[in-house]
Amino acid sequence: MHTQTDEEERKRKVAELEAEQRERGISDAAAALALSSNPFGKAPAPVAKEKTPAPVVQETIHADDAALQKIIQAYKYKYGKEEWYKEPEKNKDGLTLYFEDEQTATEFSKAQAKAGHKFIMIDEKGKVKGYSDGKNFLENTENKSLEDIGRELGWQNNGPRMR
Repeated sequence: MHTQTDEEERKRKVAELEAEQRERGISDAAAALALSSNPFGKAPAPVAKEKTPAPVVQETIHADDAALQKIIQAYKYKYGKEEWYKEPEKNKDGLTLYFEDEQTATEFSKAQAKAGHKFIMIDEKGKVKGYSDGKNFLENTENKSLEDIGRELGWQNNGPRMR
């Protein structure tokens, strides 16, 4: 039950809110509607829109263990707070990393190449996207095989984590 004091307090709050709404350019009708549905005189909180995660690009890295550890650290440091971030996954094929888009994956690969890491990057379909000789990230425009690139990098027996 509402007492006289409660009703006076509600009217005071309505008046304050209406004045605030006018200053912001919100119609009196909208403010009254919000208040009439809430007996405590407070406007309902806005409903936040649910964020949809960005599309994620998956890349697998083949490298030696030392390079993989450094790449994981760099990946977590750079992208760990991004909405699309997923933990890197070590598996029989190498290290799987996830990126927001192709451009982000390429930029990360170039940075890791400049950091001196030798690796081969394979896309989700199993195609060699590019590789690093420890100085530059080279896109695989000649469609070289995983084995050919491994030999080019000087890896023995098809190199680390190569099928």
